[in-house]
Amino acid sequence: MADCIADTSGNAENLYKKLKQQLTKKRKCPLSNTAIIAPINVKSCNGIGSVTMSAAQVECKLGRGLFLPNYYRNGVKFLSNILQDQCTTLSEEKRVAVECFVKFFETDQHVQCLQKLKDCNVEKIKEPDIQAYLACHIFAPLVPGSEFLIDGKQFPLKMERKCPTCNLKLKLGDTSLGHPTIWYGNTNILLGGSIKSTVKLTTEAKMMDDTSKYDEKGGGEPFLKRQRVDSANSSEENQSDTDESPSESDEFEEFGYFSSVATFTQGRKQAVAQAIAQTIVSAFCEVKKDSSMMNSFIPSFLATEKAITIIMYNVGKDKLLISQELQLFDKLSGDVNLSTILYVWLTLNFNIFEKTWDDYFPKSGFKDYITKHLKWPVYCFDVTRPLGTAPEENWLLFEVSGKQLSDKEMACVFSDLDNLYSKIHQDVQ
Repeated sequence: MADCIADTSGNAENLYKKLKQQLTKKRKCPLSNTAIIAPINVKSCNGIGSVTMSAAQVECKLGRGLFLPNYYRNGVKFLSNILQDQCTTLSEEKRVAVECFVKFFETDQHVQCLQKLKDCNVEKIKEPDIQAYLACHIFAPLVPGSEFLIDGKQFPLKMERKCPTCNLKLKLGDTSLGHPTIWYGNTNILLGGSIKSTVKLTTEAKMMDDTSKYDEKGGGEPFLKRQRVDSANSSEENQSDTDESPSESDEFEEFGYFSSVATFTQGRKQAVAQAIAQTIVSAFCEVKKDSSMMNSFIPSFLATEKAITIIMYNVGKDKLLISQELQLFDKLSGDVNLSTILYVWLTLNFNIFEKTWDDYFPKSGFKDYITKHLKWPVYCFDVTRPLGTAPEENWLLFEVSGKQLSDKEMACVFSDLDNLYSKIHQDVQ
């Protein structure tokens, strides 16, 4: 028997009809998506020292993943019920989320502005313009409240601070996060709401670049193949930091579906590393703000003018996921890809639709790596957003800078440490 509608707004049935209309506009069902989301095994990284996120490096390989509809099966089931005219309960938080998706397509503004990205010259498009289009016309509209903040450093005073097409005013500000003793820096776009996500932005031209000022090894080989070569040539000291047990190694067999999609140039590898760094630091910031998020996959994104990649980190379980690229435009029709918009929407509203896969995905190894280098407490307690905004007693000042604290300050620090470590220990058991 179908559930009854819990109509908190007096408008649930109308919302269902509008949502169904959007989902059935195209011949192909937008719920069908063959993109995979897979676990990342972190072999090593430079997030153990004072490094800007723009210089982040992560050596990793990928494991067996899930198709997106399988990972988001709660959200897919909810939408499937709507397509089949089966009434489901509509909580207030779902109503707000559904309204965001419905409003996205109620006017042509978003689609028309995004079409400018499809027609742009990838060699000439400016990054600030891409930021404006994506922030104003994809990410912000799909978040309840449409809150977003763009890195103000990307827009000099003489540059227009609005969408190049519709003149929608941009919200600029401080998007910094992290800590000066580990990864730190600014994200291109910070998405608001009760849970914040970051967007690392780059261009297709940079992604195709096969040179890098941070990695002079050259490239052009498939990313996963490069990892095997790098691992084989690593020093004994480096190997000691990245040794795996046989079971962990089996979990991360290199199945190759990512490398078969495209070869990872140095530009792509660099962009992915930067996005991973932002995702991990942002997740720690969220958990520090709200400990109930400890065991949730907290999402961020890597985006270009043509595609979006979803990246998630679960702090409590130490699990890191990455999706294949979701194309912004349908290759046949050239229209905005409804399936991509749908799965970005499900990701941004993950706290409503997320299905937890704690037992499916193996651990990333990031926690073990930074713990070996004594940086786990910094990630847990010292990261801030924006940089340097934490109350003094919540910083490990006695460890980071050697500053002598008063007895009262030390008592606060150790009390916080005991409580938080106890919480983390319970959650990861």
